[in-house]
Amino acid sequence: MIPIDKGVPIPAYVPGPPVGSAPKYPWRTMEVGDSFFVGHMDSQQVSSGAAAAGRKLSRRFVTRRLIEDGIAGIRVWRTA
Repeated sequence: MIPIDKGVPIPAYVPGPPVGSAPKYPWRTMEVGDSFFVGHMDSQQVSSGAAAAGRKLSRRFVTRRLIEDGIAGIRVWRTA
């Protein structure tokens, strides 16, 4: 059985980022041949983001897991 607590205050509401806020990655401003490196990230998350941005913007992105300057991460290239 789960214990019931009494008298625990509800924390104040903290809103998330506003809709339409600045994008996390520069998908829209990248030209063919441009790339960026994201260190210490889950490569699946960035790869999925690249695929989604490619579909949405009718562009192509390629990702590769790399170690740059001793930091493991992922590099994303715009290819088309």
